[in-house]
Amino acid sequence: NEKGASAQINTNIVVATFDKDGKVVSATIDVAQQKAAFDMDGKLAGEVDLRTKCEKGDDYGMRGVSAIGKEVNEQYAALAEYFVGKTVEEIKAMPTFERDASHTNVPDVEDLKSSVTITVGDYLKALEEAAAMAK
Repeated sequence: NEKGASAQINTNIVVATFDKDGKVVSATIDVAQQKAAFDMDGKLAGEVDLRTKCEKGDDYGMRGVSAIGKEVNEQYAALAEYFVGKTVEEIKAMPTFERDASHTNVPDVEDLKSSVTITVGDYLKALEEAAAMAK
């Protein structure tokens, strides 16, 4: 068409430590989401922002569209705090609901309703991978 191509790569990051019983002691969640635009000749058009979502903070822009007024880095922090003291199995058993086609695994947990509205399925998978690597 008259518009160049675009590309986006998302890398989900979950760093966690576990105690001897497999319970999460600490966790951090982030996403490296890089977007690139290309002109009609296939050349990079503009700069690629290499900051992670947490590094972007308010620049990410979720606060203005969030029903709870929370930026994505705040939601990641709340979800990571929820993980603490639980095993991966307990965390994976968290009830979720489908808010819309883009948000298919939103926590349906009273403790998170005012702090997390993002879909969490990919972060639960990443936590499971982190636990497997920790053993």
